[in-house]
Amino acid sequence: AATVQTGSLLVLRAVVVNQKGLQGAGIFDAAWTLSMGYVTLVLISFQTYYLPTLTQTEAPLSRIILMQRIFRISTLLMSMLVTAVIVLKPLVISLLYSTEFTASLTIMRWMLIGDYFKVTSWIFAMPMLAYADMKTFFWTEIIWNATFLVLAAGMVVGTHSLQGIGIAFAFNYLIYLAYTLHYARTRHCLKLHR
Repeated sequence: AATVQTGSLLVLRAVVVNQKGLQGAGIFDAAWTLSMGYVTLVLISFQTYYLPTLTQTEAPLSRIILMQRIFRISTLLMSMLVTAVIVLKPLVISLLYSTEFTASLTIMRWMLIGDYFKVTSWIFAMPMLAYADMKTFFWTEIIWNATFLVLAAGMVVGTHSLQGIGIAFAFNYLIYLAYTLHYARTRHCLKLHR
C-alpha cells in the first residue's frame, strides 16, 4: 500500500509539473508537506495508544466503547488543530518557505477539511489492522490512492488549477470516512451517539 501511495504521488507530481511547471510542483509540495506533517504527528501519537489497546480488547462492548472514546477525543483535538492551522497557515508558509508559496493556501484550505476526515476515518479503519483484516485494509488503501490520483490529476488537467488537488483530497477522504464508518458498524457493531 505504501508503494502505491508513493507511486500515485510521483505520478501526480509529474502531472503538476507538466501542467504548472516546477513552480506548481513546489506549491503542491508545500501544501502536501504541511498538511501531512501535523496529521502524521496526530496519527502517530494516537496509534501508540489506540492500536495496541484495540488489539488487546477482546470484548465487543469494550471495543465499541474504546472506538467511541477515541472518536470523541479526535473530534475535539482535530477541530482545535484544524482551526489553529487555518489561522496560522499564512504565517507558517512565510516562515517555513516564503511568501511566494502563498498560492499553496488554496490547496491547503481543502486539504485541512480532508485532514479532519482522514483522522476520523483512521479511527474506524484501525480495527482492520488490529484484527488482521489485511485484505480489506490493503484494498481500501489501493482504491483510495488510485481514486485520489485520477480525481486530482483530472482536476489539475481539467481546471488548470492546483486547488483541484485539495478538493479531490477532501472528497476522497469523505468517501473513505463513509466506508470505514460502515465497516466499523457492520464488522464491530459500532454505534455513535450524539
